[in-house]
Amino acid sequence: MLKNYLKVAIRNLLKHRVYSAINIVGLTMGLTCCLLILVYITDELSYDKFHEKADRIVRLQYNIDQFNLVRTPPPMADGMREYFSEIESIGRMYGRNGSIEVGSGSDIKRFEEERLFFIDSTLFDVFTFNITQGQRNVLLTEPHTVILNEEMAGKYFGNNDPVGQTIRVQGRQSFRVIAVAEDFPSNSHWHFNMLMPYHDMYAIEPENVGEALAQNLSGNWLVSHSHTYMTLKEPLSGKNSIEVRMPDFLEQNLPEGFDRGQTFNLQPLSDIRLNQDVQGQIEPVSNLTYLYMFIGIAVATLLIACINFINLATARSLQRVKEVGMRKVMGAWKTQLVFQFLGESLFISFIAFVIALGLATFCLPALNELTDKQLTYHYFFDPMILSGFFGLFLLTGVLAGLYPAFFVTKVQPALTLKGIIPGSLTKGMSLRRVLVIIQFTVAIVLISGTVIIHNQMELFRSRPLGFQKEQIVNIPLFSPNFNNVFGGVDGNMRQRLNTFEEEIANNPAVLNSTLTEFPMGFGAARHVVIPQGFTDENSLLAAALGVDYDFLKTFKVDLIAGRGFDKSFGTDHTSAMIINEKAIETFNFGSVDEAIGKDINMEGKEAKVIGIVKDFNFEPLQGDIEPLILHIQVPTFTTLAVNIQNVNIPQTLSFLEEKWNASFPEKSFDYDFLDEQLATNYEQEERLGQIINYFAALAILISCLGSYGLVMFLAQQKMKEIGIRKVLGASIKNIVVMLSRDFVLLIGISFLISVPVAYYFMNDWLSGFTYRVDIGLMNFMIALAATLTVVLLTISYQAIKSAIANPIVSLRQE
Repeated sequence: MLKNYLKVAIRNLLKHRVYSAINIVGLTMGLTCCLLILVYITDELSYDKFHEKADRIVRLQYNIDQFNLVRTPPPMADGMREYFSEIESIGRMYGRNGSIEVGSGSDIKRFEEERLFFIDSTLFDVFTFNITQGQRNVLLTEPHTVILNEEMAGKYFGNNDPVGQTIRVQGRQSFRVIAVAEDFPSNSHWHFNMLMPYHDMYAIEPENVGEALAQNLSGNWLVSHSHTYMTLKEPLSGKNSIEVRMPDFLEQNLPEGFDRGQTFNLQPLSDIRLNQDVQGQIEPVSNLTYLYMFIGIAVATLLIACINFINLATARSLQRVKEVGMRKVMGAWKTQLVFQFLGESLFISFIAFVIALGLATFCLPALNELTDKQLTYHYFFDPMILSGFFGLFLLTGVLAGLYPAFFVTKVQPALTLKGIIPGSLTKGMSLRRVLVIIQFTVAIVLISGTVIIHNQMELFRSRPLGFQKEQIVNIPLFSPNFNNVFGGVDGNMRQRLNTFEEEIANNPAVLNSTLTEFPMGFGAARHVVIPQGFTDENSLLAAALGVDYDFLKTFKVDLIAGRGFDKSFGTDHTSAMIINEKAIETFNFGSVDEAIGKDINMEGKEAKVIGIVKDFNFEPLQGDIEPLILHIQVPTFTTLAVNIQNVNIPQTLSFLEEKWNASFPEKSFDYDFLDEQLATNYEQEERLGQIINYFAALAILISCLGSYGLVMFLAQQKMKEIGIRKVLGASIKNIVVMLSRDFVLLIGISFLISVPVAYYFMNDWLSGFTYRVDIGLMNFMIALAATLTVVLLTISYQAIKSAIANPIVSLRQE
């Protein structure tokens, strides 16, 4: 019997090739999309679970004023280790980039590397490191030792044994390789290239800077500097005892003058990947809201495919009522007919299931490129994913076969053999209309979302930031390093920088240059400030950016009152500050003119306000403009910004490199264009827009396939009506309109439903941005026009084909 059912199913597939192809293609695309997103979500939820003690590992979070930070004051770890018996192990780590030298004499090779971590040895009791070479029991207990990951070991020493070899960091301190470890897998919230003892981070700085840095950090209970992790003796649950007792701990340990209402809380390791509420992440994290959006997209896309399948299956069932009647007359039981229809539906679903597995495998590299991930094919063999995907195929097949199985089989054979279709079956048209409305609603919501995200990205790209970003070349003075906030440019470095700037200024292609503490648009350090009229008790935490004399000129920042920094005054580097408009309001300085001459004390540096600049976006556009202080702070400079002309750019860059290598032979010449750097601030939003764009196109394509199939079915159902209308004088246009108007009406209803739905979700997404586009009716009209155009073009071929058919053929049997 099963063999007979299979034969009938194959015959029906081959006999009705177009319907079969539409069903299989639409369902395959929906299942492929669902599988890829299922793999993506599984990977997102698997982060950091490979550590043996993952359920007991937590990270300390630091909250001060309105800032939530993942970096914590360095003394916290030692203090908590002694105070809280609930902690099994605790340690700090500090990550940075660095210049690495390997070899000696004329054979020296230099590399600029990322992910250098200085860590407490206790972190080996927190995280699970897989040591492949060297001895584990002596890891990082000796100073000036280093553990390389396997990639760095091969890069520096090839096939030679790296253990016992030395590397030189920042051209100052040699480190002996004591072990090689596997880097963490891709689903980790941090990765390392090399690990070194925590206190050795001072040894790679210039001698005077390193000593001052160690002195500044050892007892600093205010600065957000290191990442602190711990293993608890019991898994974290609810309001834990550590957080309850934290205020008592701080009261006992914070020195006088460091109490600024800081609070600390524990974050489970499993929550780090999907939490964007804190600043200073080691690596970019994901967004739980986006994860929900991807789940919604997967469900919506599969829903559209299933609706297609169900609609076409129910439509086809009306053409098989005679077959059902004949089978009943020949003695078939209702149970047999139910199994036959369900089996055919499952057979089609299984074909789509197999093709979707292969197609998802083929599309995985594209998904990796789109999401910036390293997903591997092993996910497709994961039992949980395979079982879930197999369940989707079964559910889809059963849903699509339910109608023909349980409704068509109820029909009396006497009626069906006469060609009479009972009204109870034709009522299925109402169900199909509802399903089509759902289908187009989803498509219009996705297209609307794509349009709004595109507009928001255009706002980010085109919005004036209040400073020049084009043709600015950023040259890092040091490897990116948070410790530079505490000083890195000494007198000798300053002199060489002055000489370099004077030399490049002689080139007409170089317009201006300046030095900054951070690349423009990437934020500023926070300092405790006491503006005039405030006291120690009500001091503020404000953003301050160290800049050089030509800062305003280079970036074309508007000065609206007072003056800029000027070397001729002689004291601007010690006692002058420039503030923005927002600072006037926050510091209660009154009007712009009244703010000039006001005093500000910033952690002991006392200065007067000499100028007011127009507010500009010194941080990414996701946040609002904050009060900002500009001051000259030479030791903290990290970036040289050069404004060049937009002509002969390669030659200008070659000129800059030549002069740089002559002035700074110990540091390789690296550069980035500022506008390209700023674009990276919005990569996650860009990726979201691209993903929704692809799935919106997929949703429309699947919907169009279904619409085409339904028009074919409708044309067959109305074949005699069309013939009669043509005999009575109806034009081709009249026939096409008749076949298309139902779809236009359904799309119109879908549009009315989709507008509030899309508005709700996109308004919620936009609420995370200070600068956002308005959601106007035009966004939805574009989606409606796109849907109507594509759908009408899709069904027009079949509609015109039916309209021009010879009516004699359709009326011959009458």
